[in-house]
Amino acid sequence: MLIVHWIPHFHYDFEWVRTAGRYARVTADNIKKALEHARKHPEYTFVLDQIPEIEAFKIAWPELWDDLR
Repeated sequence: MLIVHWIPHFHYDFEWVRTAGRYARVTADNIKKALEHARKHPEYTFVLDQIPEIEAFKIAWPELWDDLR
């Protein structure tokens, strides 16, 4: 039997179409939604591979920082 692991991922190029601030907010909100989903579904995992995304989340949602770690 073949087992496939689907790993949700997104990538933003900050300041490509919108302002860096707008992308930062969208990114932070997307990470917050991923954390909320993970709380409901413990088997859910996701990947963050860009430091600006993580920094944006820490600034926008400092109260959730420990949940991300």
